[in-house]
Amino acid sequence: MFGPIRRDRTILGVDIGTTAIKVAAVHFREMTPNLSGFAIETRPAGAEASSELIRRAVAASAPHGRIAATAVPAEAAITRVIELPHGLDENALRARVCLDIEDSLRQPCDGVAHDFRTLDDGESGDKQSVLVVATRRDELQTRRQLLEASGLRCRLIDIDTHALTRAALADARLRPPDASHPTALLDLGSRLRLTVFEGRRILYQQDHGIKADAGTGERLQVIERAFAVHHGSQESRMPAAIALAGGGSDQQLAETLSEQFDIPAYCVDPRPAVGVDGTLGNDRLTARLPRLLTAIGLALHAGDRNAHWR
Repeated sequence: MFGPIRRDRTILGVDIGTTAIKVAAVHFREMTPNLSGFAIETRPAGAEASSELIRRAVAASAPHGRIAATAVPAEAAITRVIELPHGLDENALRARVCLDIEDSLRQPCDGVAHDFRTLDDGESGDKQSVLVVATRRDELQTRRQLLEASGLRCRLIDIDTHALTRAALADARLRPPDASHPTALLDLGSRLRLTVFEGRRILYQQDHGIKADAGTGERLQVIERAFAVHHGSQESRMPAAIALAGGGSDQQLAETLSEQFDIPAYCVDPRPAVGVDGTLGNDRLTARLPRLLTAIGLALHAGDRNAHWR
């Protein structure tokens, strides 16, 4: 683990996607984030992610940036929320988390990479909610080695859906005042992923295939199917807002969804909370922002002095 981030430092969020490498450079001064650069490098069809692509994206976004965060795909990790007694110290929490992992995965705790953090539910009582994340060690090692081969220091490895959710939470429109209603996040990229979250707690996830050249009508059909499956799940609640992210999102789709479901729908825009360097072209950034959100969320997480998943 690295020491605390200096008060004036640039952090790179490196989103290693299936079709492109996306890098967002976020500069922190006195812990205030400011987007200072970005780049998207397309991966050739069928090609593995390479350090060369990452180096090119870094050179285009922050040539002198060296501290980076990246993510593993949600499907490569297990995420659970467990309830533990209040008042446990760090060692006791870690021991109880290990017991849960061994019980749920049927393998020794030290055989998987894992981390945990407590969730602030705004509730008092005998129990506290603890978010536990586990994945294979080789998943982490592959990404760490890829960043190091690119000349970067890997500060943090997150899960892609958690990073995207963090970027969405920077958009005040997607933080409903009524905590009894969650937010639905639609990531429209090489597939459609529906994530339902409440604060930083992810309540539900599902993936659906979608054509790369799908029009608004086809995307709407897949989205309707995803919501139908969600509404049929146990303890589902109507979301207070719908958030759109990914290259397949646009304002027209947001307006259509708002009319279709009678719920406010917005394209995620963290810029009111995250400053933007004046040298970045606004039109160019606006066009690419939906694809950069996970990378921005990664940089924001790594710049948090209380960050987990290191």
